[in-house]
Amino acid sequence: MAKNRKRKKKGGKAKEHDRSGGGGVNEHVSEEVSRTSNKRPSEEKRAAAGDYPYEVDYCDHFETPLRAYEDVLPLLDLVAEDRGRGGGVVKKGEESSSSSRRRWRDRIALYDPYYCAGRSAALLHSLGFTDVIHAKRDFYADVRNGAVPAHDALVTNPPYSSDHKERCIEFSVGGLRGGTNGGTAPTGGPGPGPGSPFFLLMPNYVATKEYWRQITASSVGGQGGEEPEDICYVVPPVAYEYDHPEDTGHDVPPFRSVWFCGLPSHLIRKARVLYSGKRSGGGDDAARLATSLEELRRWGAVPTVKRGNPKQRRKKRKQMEKEKEDGSNAADQKISEEGSSRGFEGAERKSKKRRRSARVDDGGGTPKKAQSEEAGGPNLLADHLGTGSGTKKKGNNKSGSRYRDAGGVRIKKRF
Repeated sequence: MAKNRKRKKKGGKAKEHDRSGGGGVNEHVSEEVSRTSNKRPSEEKRAAAGDYPYEVDYCDHFETPLRAYEDVLPLLDLVAEDRGRGGGVVKKGEESSSSSRRRWRDRIALYDPYYCAGRSAALLHSLGFTDVIHAKRDFYADVRNGAVPAHDALVTNPPYSSDHKERCIEFSVGGLRGGTNGGTAPTGGPGPGPGSPFFLLMPNYVATKEYWRQITASSVGGQGGEEPEDICYVVPPVAYEYDHPEDTGHDVPPFRSVWFCGLPSHLIRKARVLYSGKRSGGGDDAARLATSLEELRRWGAVPTVKRGNPKQRRKKRKQMEKEKEDGSNAADQKISEEGSSRGFEGAERKSKKRRRSARVDDGGGTPKKAQSEEAGGPNLLADHLGTGSGTKKKGNNKSGSRYRDAGGVRIKKRF
């Protein structure tokens, strides 16, 4: 899925909001992309943006990875089974395992209104969802014109720029709780249909935003500051990596992504059991399901401090880069100093060794080595035979033993 964010014209206002949608790293990432990526769209690629029936932004096009869909697959299966059974209760003795739920995947219609390159539909097809509505259409125009297609659940990663997130959340929550958002529901009524679940992949900081709290804290369980009973969050075990259709920009955004999900409360109760079982059986590589902001904070899944504005973030980023550079320089200097110190100590040891070898033993200042040289040098052969005047090596005189004669010449082998 893709997200498209409008850029400002020189000396002018920002372009009209784009309708392209969902996959990964925008609003707060576009400046990162422009900073770190040298690749920019060619003139041909820029011209290709005219193929969309809405304004698009290069920096908004990031595709949702397969791993993200796999993390919410248990919830999608619950919705598929619930829709396939007509929302009825499973009868006693009727099988309702994960394997049996898979057979319902081709019986529900999933809707992704934000189009990038069509990859999201292909990925959902690969998971067994054959009815996926994902077309290059102006989503907001369809809402205005009452042309939103009938669907059983909305699964998307909306653009992160401008007010796309807020508009998508309003539409989705309205569809979950029976609001009239335009279009025709499977039941023939207005909107996407009462009780139509949604799955929105957005930055984790959205959970701390006031607009999220205001939109979701209504009618169903949102009274008196309580958490809504029809809202839950799926927290991935690792950061998602997003792909740009043109292979440029950041793969991993500077924030963690979280699935913001809305579905009937009886399905959320089932989901808690499913995800707790996955964690106990699959270890730390399984996604977790939370039902409150407090739970997200306890897990460290959302920011605990207020996010700074773009100017503050740029300043902090430069400061961190400077600290990193200073730390690297300090480490290099330390290594250099340690190397110099080791070199000085080695030179000092060599100097002491030379001084020791140059000591005199006659008080006249003539080194032993010089004395030997003045005497013509040592007679090594004579020393070996024990007859020379040179300094003999200790332990070489074997004369008088049963293996050598008086001159030290070997007369008998030892073995």
